Amino acid sequence: MSELTTTPSGISAEHAELISGLEAVFGALIDANYVQNTDVQVPPHGMPKDPIAVAPLRAAGLAPETIEVIGRLPCFTNDILEEQKKLSSHVEGIPITPTSSATSYLLGGPGRYTESRDVGPDTNDKLPPTAFKLATATNSQGYNLAYDLNEKIILEWHPSKWSTCERYPVQTFFDEWARKLRTLEWLPWKNASGWQIEVRIDYDEKELANPDSVIAKAIQAKLEKQRQEWNAAGLEPEPIENLYGGYLISHKAAHNRYWAKYRIYEDCGWPGNFDKERFLQKQDEFNVKAHELGATVRAGEEETELGKELLNFYRSAAGAHAV
Repeated sequence: MSELTTTPSGISAEHAELISGLEAVFGALIDANYVQNTDVQVPPHGMPKDPIAVAPLRAAGLAPETIEVIGRLPCFTNDILEEQKKLSSHVEGIPITPTSSATSYLLGGPGRYTESRDVGPDTNDKLPPTAFKLATATNSQGYNLAYDLNEKIILEWHPSKWSTCERYPVQTFFDEWARKLRTLEWLPWKNASGWQIEVRIDYDEKELANPDSVIAKAIQAKLEKQRQEWNAAGLEPEPIENLYGGYLISHKAAHNRYWAKYRIYEDCGWPGNFDKERFLQKQDEFNVKAHELGATVRAGEEETELGKELLNFYRSAAGAHAV
């Protein structure tokens, strides 16, 4: 049995915005056929379902009321987390934003309970006992998300930039999160590499081609840093013009790839009349074809016949959105 109290305590009402907000996010992911109802465990947790890891979380310093709130939230089952572990070699947990995965607090799952209050690798600071992570960054560009019970706010920060942590009203934050999922600005997708949330990409050729534009300057700075790293390693860097051209090709391919997936949702009736079975079929067909052609486009690959075919596949599948 779970060690959590099963008697009404009023804590659900006190943190209703958090609970309803997270339920809406999981609901949107189920509606999008990203996961199934059986992949999401709902309270009360405990036998016959997996219980919350109460003892390890207590040992990590979480307050009893914090653990109780965790026990009132939906979460992914250990089974789907184990499947993601088998499919993905670099993303731990199920992504629920483009750069972060849902934090697991189930006993027997992949949760790193001793790190549940850590805010980043470059500081000894910790979340207060009355706060807990909702999501953990999946890459160097990702963000952690947490909920503070005392202030009733959402915290968002880059793991290496705790000092710049942002704070958001709960309702506003979850409304925007659910909106991005419903509009496919954050597009849920699954392939042979596991689950992922893809961010909308809009290729603006005029802006990218303008060297004075904000995005062009950011790209130039990134590429110059890359060249400096090559120099430091004793490697001969490519001319920055070549790197920039390769980036534009990759960015265009990413635009077409995103919109090809968007069209699959659209063709299957999203959002009002969504045919989940048809979507799964078309998603599988797209994944198989993309895998056959290489799945990703990197600088230089467009020069090969396979690279050209992949680019053409994305462009054709994007339809009227193609660039």
